Amino acid sequence: MTFLYWTEIVYQNGLFAGYSKIVSLHANYFYPPLGIAILYFARALGNAVELTPLMSFKIIILIFQLFSTGVILLRSRSYWFAAAFNASLLLCGVGLGYMDVCVAPSLILAFWAFQSRRDVLGTAMFLIACLIKWQPLILAPFIGIYLFKISNPRSCLSAVRRHLFWGLIVLVAVTIALLTGLFGLAPARALRNAMSDPFLSGNALNLPWLAGFFHKLLFSSSFSIQDELSPSQPDSTYQLPFKIIFWIIFTMIVMRAMRAEKRFENCLLFAIVGFLTYAIWNSGVQIICSSPSS
Repeated sequence: MTFLYWTEIVYQNGLFAGYSKIVSLHANYFYPPLGIAILYFARALGNAVELTPLMSFKIIILIFQLFSTGVILLRSRSYWFAAAFNASLLLCGVGLGYMDVCVAPSLILAFWAFQSRRDVLGTAMFLIACLIKWQPLILAPFIGIYLFKISNPRSCLSAVRRHLFWGLIVLVAVTIALLTGLFGLAPARALRNAMSDPFLSGNALNLPWLAGFFHKLLFSSSFSIQDELSPSQPDSTYQLPFKIIFWIIFTMIVMRAMRAEKRFENCLLFAIVGFLTYAIWNSGVQIICSSPSS
């Protein structure tokens, strides 16, 4: 319902004005512009072929899912592996209607390009993934360590002297300037909201969610087992221990990645471990709420 609500706003007001309106209407809104552009395109496609907004939304998710599967098939050359990948996305993608799969094609292609040392192309694809959802930004330190062969904090200075560094800086600067020209400061506000989410856990079943469950169990007079999955929003002091633990563990993983051999396999491994650390330990890890009012 939330996605369809956003779709209606952006379709009625246009992509650029609609995105700014969504950000201004919702204090906790955190999606980047391309995520909303996908919703706008889904609605336009549905209207063109006379589909309901829900059906066109599900079809767009299916298209991204199948495209991701095609990329996996080309890369692995295994029908079984591609089929298993596709099956793993059915429930959370088309089934439940989450947009996370929309990040997959550009993110997979980004790592494919990095493996082939097409670093500018890989960075461009990575930026596209980040502009669909912000979460891939968590992988940026591990990609930077791999691209610039950073072995310790001091070697970061040597990366600044490389032509590749400045080429990527120009690419990022142009992207930011283009976004600002089209959407104003709305993307920056959405990113700020994503980094300061007030929820202990937004229904992601991780350790902060367990803490939120026990907080409601112990301190809520109206606790009921049927409401156990509602997002927890206790005082911010409850978030602090999880954020501290997350940043300690995440920093240790980044430091370990610096010391590891600069192979693509290691880059991928540390990226996965870093993202899982975020998903398990950090507060505010969201599953989208089920109604526009929330």
